Amino acid sequence: MTENFIREFDSLDYEKIMSIYGASHTGLDKMDFTGKVPCMANQLKEHYGEIIYSEYLSGK
Repeated sequence: MTENFIREFDSLDYEKIMSIYGASHTGLDKMDFTGKVPCMANQLKEHYGEIIYSEYLSGK
């Protein structure tokens, strides 16, 4: 999923976009549910640096 995001985002010539994902994908310093692979947001931050922003939108 991360590779697909990077490919498509790069094709947009760095336009600003918003993506909505479940909590298991959005932790900027989190691992996936197995604890072995960085989650999607973590991988994107590693690839793109500070242009990646994540916000928890749940009402809790």
